[in-house]
Amino acid sequence: MAELKRLGNDPSFQRLCNQLLVIAQDKDRERPELPPPVPDWTDIHFDQWYELGLLRHGFDRSLKVNDPYCDCTEGYEFVRDGITPLAISCRNCGNLRKALNRLVRAQVPNEAMKVRFEDYVFESKQQEDAYHRLRLWQGEENHAPSSFLYGKPGNGKTSLLYIMAKMMVSKGFNVKYAHHYQTFEAEKRSWSKKSGFTHLDSWLYNVDVLLFDELGGLGGSNKSATDWFKTTTVEMIGAIYQRWKTGKMAVVMTSNMKPKDIFVNLLDGNRAALSRLQALFGEPIEMTGDDRRNMYISKAWFQ
Repeated sequence: MAELKRLGNDPSFQRLCNQLLVIAQDKDRERPELPPPVPDWTDIHFDQWYELGLLRHGFDRSLKVNDPYCDCTEGYEFVRDGITPLAISCRNCGNLRKALNRLVRAQVPNEAMKVRFEDYVFESKQQEDAYHRLRLWQGEENHAPSSFLYGKPGNGKTSLLYIMAKMMVSKGFNVKYAHHYQTFEAEKRSWSKKSGFTHLDSWLYNVDVLLFDELGGLGGSNKSATDWFKTTTVEMIGAIYQRWKTGKMAVVMTSNMKPKDIFVNLLDGNRAALSRLQALFGEPIEMTGDDRRNMYISKAWFQ
């Protein structure tokens, strides 16, 4: 058997050590930049997501997210279970990454990016109670909260839905933000595919929280609504009611229309649809505040 040599006695290894020693003792050498410290992501409030650069505009209307900087491997870290390495969700950034991914799947619009709970002013106790009922829900079946907010355009209904979306994905819920008219358009496009399935067949699958915006369309422009739009609206209400009735989905709905106008103009006096809305929401909550988008409106728009 050939004589084994100690690595430290090998001439090549000694030359390498000497070269490294010379480099280490050179005070003028360029030193590599240290990587930035890894932030603590374990207790980040959803109001901070935009400030920390975690949210960005998407190209398809819905906002996108940036991965939080961490020294893990794409949200996973490896631990030893005996002799076998085991991948687990990163204990630093794992929950945050999951929340951000849920936010992307919720299809929240880009304009939600800068909306913060800290800046939001509730105009009534009923409105604030609706927020906290949803916030305190732990997903218990048969206790899913529901609220219906209506009032003039621009008084904070949609902004509140954006805040609710970020809050609930941060708590681990699957959220869907849906605009009434855009949902109708998606349903209409699905009919042209002739696949036997439509958009409404699966749009609430695995949804824990539905945030349904602008019932009646943008501005509540219901007088020109087509029969197809009205019929599809009744189908939407039926689908929402059936999912909520199982106790597995919370619902918050907004409208610029008064409840009476919804019944007369949008539902064409359909009492079955009205009965479902009443069972869902009970007493609607009116929002009477001013337009938060534009405190000053130029008269030129009306001349």
